[in-house]
Amino acid sequence: MTKNMKNAIVAGLVCILCATGALVWTGCDTANANEDLVVSPSSVTLSAGQSQLFTVSGGYHYTWSLAGTSASTSTTTTAQGSLSSLTGSEVRYQAPSGDSLSGTVTLNVTSTIEGSGAGNTNSDAYSKSGYATITFQ
Repeated sequence: MTKNMKNAIVAGLVCILCATGALVWTGCDTANANEDLVVSPSSVTLSAGQSQLFTVSGGYHYTWSLAGTSASTSTTTTAQGSLSSLTGSEVRYQAPSGDSLSGTVTLNVTSTIEGSGAGNTNSDAYSKSGYATITFQ
């Protein structure tokens, strides 16, 4: 075997090892899957008709929802306002117009990763939640 042939084989093996290592090192990013969700801003005070952009960090595959409480009875009621989207890493909340706004609205966000099935090598399902509080003035 010639010296050039040996160098070519060694170079080829090095390339294969580097490519294999790159696949292992840059595989699925699981660090964010274990982080708590952080909604920003975590609380705001809005007047009728105002809107606020909220963002979330940590996790993956976000789903947004609203829950409200009545200031006078402290019971769960239909939430006031609307969201620009129900998915994604950011959402714009729009407060309703009108003079009778009171109480608070909780903006919830959930991050979910479905499990890959049963067995020793499959991953479990994952879910984390975060929230922000919107108070009406």
